This record gives sequence, structure tokens and C-alpha cells, in this order.
Amino acid sequence: MLNVKFITLGTLKEAYLRDAAAEYEKRLGAFCRFELVQLKEERLSDDPSESEIKNALSKESEKILALIPARAYVVA
Repeated sequence: MLNVKFITLGTLKEAYLRDAAAEYEKRLGAFCRFELVQLKEERLSDDPSESEIKNALSKESEKILALIPARAYVVA
């Protein structure tokens, strides 16, 4: 069976985003294994420097890439 992993950065706080994810799960559930993964965002200081932002983005991208299996088809 096909596996679909829906990866988000940060939690889905807005109701319309949660509803959209639930709708995806409902519609795709009959055809695949659906998994919603919500990753924690990296924290930044109140006045982040360019290097701090770059490091945070790098860490977040590593977290996302670690969840993507080899030979997976990726849609962004």
C-alpha cells in the first residue's frame, strides 16, 4: 500500500489548516496509509542575526529530510 506522509513545520494552529489536513486524511485513507507529522520550529532570539536564521533553517531542513524515505516522491 502507498504511504503518504504530510510534513509540516510547526503545529497547525489555524482551524482551516487542521480541517484541510483532516480532509486529506479522510479522502486518501481508503487508498494509502496517511500520516501527518508536525515538526517543532527552531526558536530564534528576539533580534536574530543572519547566521542564527541560517542555522535555524538548516536544522529545520535536516529534520524534514530525515523523515523522507529513500526513493520517495516529494511534493512541496
